[in-house]
Amino acid sequence: MEWAVVTMVSVLRGWMVVCAVLVVGIAPTFAATPSDTYQAIEAVNAELSAFHDANGTMAAADPQAPQLTERLPRHVLQKAREVLLKVQALRQLNGLALQPVPEIPVREVQPDDVRYFVERMRDGLKDLRPIFGNPPVPKPTVAVRPMSPTDNFAALRRAELQLDGLGLPQTAPNDVMRIALSVVNDLQLVRVATGVAGAVAPSPVVPARRPVDTYENAVGLLVDIKVLTENNSSLAIPMGVVLPNKRTGTIRPAHVLDLLGTVLAEISAIKAKVGVTQPTALAPPQTRKTPSDVHAAVSYARALVATLPGARPKAAGDAPPTEPRPAAVVKGPAAERVFSVMDFAKSDPKMVHRHVITQSEHAIVTGWNVLPGQGLNSHRHPAGQDTWVVLSGEAEYFTGGGKSRRIKAGDVAVAGTGQVHGARNIGSEPFVFVSIVAPADAGLESDE
Repeated sequence: MEWAVVTMVSVLRGWMVVCAVLVVGIAPTFAATPSDTYQAIEAVNAELSAFHDANGTMAAADPQAPQLTERLPRHVLQKAREVLLKVQALRQLNGLALQPVPEIPVREVQPDDVRYFVERMRDGLKDLRPIFGNPPVPKPTVAVRPMSPTDNFAALRRAELQLDGLGLPQTAPNDVMRIALSVVNDLQLVRVATGVAGAVAPSPVVPARRPVDTYENAVGLLVDIKVLTENNSSLAIPMGVVLPNKRTGTIRPAHVLDLLGTVLAEISAIKAKVGVTQPTALAPPQTRKTPSDVHAAVSYARALVATLPGARPKAAGDAPPTEPRPAAVVKGPAAERVFSVMDFAKSDPKMVHRHVITQSEHAIVTGWNVLPGQGLNSHRHPAGQDTWVVLSGEAEYFTGGGKSRRIKAGDVAVAGTGQVHGARNIGSEPFVFVSIVAPADAGLESDE
């Protein structure tokens, strides 16, 4: 069995930068049914619930998630890999070694394949139990009816939210860009397999794109693929291309990544149809990417689809505007505009305490409590600014190149785009500050 390095996860004290994870061929051992797989996923959810009980935390919320449309095994498998990668991120966040992550096979996906990924999730969680104090695990939910791939997708989504609630950082444009480039690479393989020649020029990067613009572009890409497979029988895939219900409200990079996962599932099925055997290769780790870069990559993918026989003619409405649309103003009741320091100024002797106060597409505001001796490793935001308002205590503020300066209550520290910053509490009382990162998808890179 061959091993290949595709990606790895490195962690910056409470933040994650996706860099590499070992992959290994998939090897299911028995014929599972969707109901078998559902029970295995619920066992993972029960384990994660026990971690939250022990940790005093809860799963992340997604109140604006749209109702699920029917999902097929290929969509469930893509989601299973996303969840397994988050399990690996949680391991690395807690000082544990990475484990092999299976490749996704280029063939019609079976419940066996999904079950195999879920078993690897359980393997990954075993070593985390002592870290959370070996909490008692509640009995997993028992299926009372035959379960479907759509049920399994929903259960995996619950596991994903539970993992997010255990301290994993938010998805950044760098993460989404890797998936967008993987989509482009797979489409190039399809073009070669179908005999399509001729180079396609990459799409230009238009400044100031927002995640919602990229999300809409990704929806257009999925529609393009659906029309293509319906017009060209040689590219038709089992059960056809599935169009998820569109999200409303604030769109974040994680939502774009989720949609591009669906795109990858459909392209993988097309690869199998035209005889491509090469599994999807994750693009190399990306740095300093913005929603505009991701938007351009998705536009390039749409241009590649347009070269395939059966593709829909490009309509005038498909062309992205040359000027960005004005950002929407986020409004809310007055009660949600004023916050108390006591809501986030809590301490944790095990790790730096971080609390999200509020966030929108424009900025994310977080409160931090850093106990004496604790600190935040040096990092930078490649596409935005991080402003710290110190409320109490004092710290050594890292400015890059081995340099630092002392900051204390009443100071405001500003790290511009790409500027290194971090801190270590050098005083005898908690170092409490508010961080304002703007825009919210400013990205994150370690300076180590």
